Amino acid sequence: MTLKIITNEELGAPIWKGTLDVKLTPEDINLEIMSWNEVSDKCDLMTNGPASIDAILDYFEGETVLDDLLAEGLGSAFYEEWHYESLTDPAFLKKALQISTTIQRYRPGYVNIPCADSRSTFGKIVVTLDNYLLTPPHLFVGNNDWPATDVIYETDPKFLDTVFYLNSSKFGTALENKSKQPMHVLICDLRLDPLFMAK
Repeated sequence: MTLKIITNEELGAPIWKGTLDVKLTPEDINLEIMSWNEVSDKCDLMTNGPASIDAILDYFEGETVLDDLLAEGLGSAFYEEWHYESLTDPAFLKKALQISTTIQRYRPGYVNIPCADSRSTFGKIVVTLDNYLLTPPHLFVGNNDWPATDVIYETDPKFLDTVFYLNSSKFGTALENKSKQPMHVLICDLRLDPLFMAK
C-alpha cells in the first residue's frame, strides 16, 4: 500500500491530489457492513468495519504514510508554509506529528460551511472510499461565503483518490453532500505535538 502524490505547482497553494495505490475493489471495502455512531447532524463515525478497512487504517496510523509523503520531496513546501527548518527533517517530523485516522460518513444534506483548521493541525489526507459517479467534491475556498464564491480548488473524487493539504491561511475547506447517497471518506489528521517548537 502506497500513497502517491501528484505535484500541483500551478495551484499556488499547499494542496496535492493523489491516489492510494492498493489492490482493493469497492466490493473489498464493503461500506454496507460497517457500524456507525452519529457524531453530529448527518455525520457518522465508523466504529467497526471489514479487515480490508483495518489494513488501510493501520497504514495511515503508522510511519509508512509519512515516509511516502516525504519521498515526494515536499519538505520545501512544509517549510514555506510553517517556516520551521526542522520540518524538512524526516526524523524530526515523525516525532513531532501525531496521527489520528477516522472513517466518516456524510449523509445526504450534510453541509460543512467554509472553515479553517486549528493551528495545531499540520495537514490532512482525505481518501475517497466511494465508487459513485456523483460523489461530492471537497472545496478549498478563499473566503467564508456560503454558498462558496471563491473556489481555489475542487476535488474530482474517484475511488481511492486522495487529497493532501497543509493547514494554511490561504484557504478554508467546505463540503456539501447534495447527492442521494451517503459519502464515505477516510481522514488522516496530522497534528503537531504541542511541544514540538521547544524540541
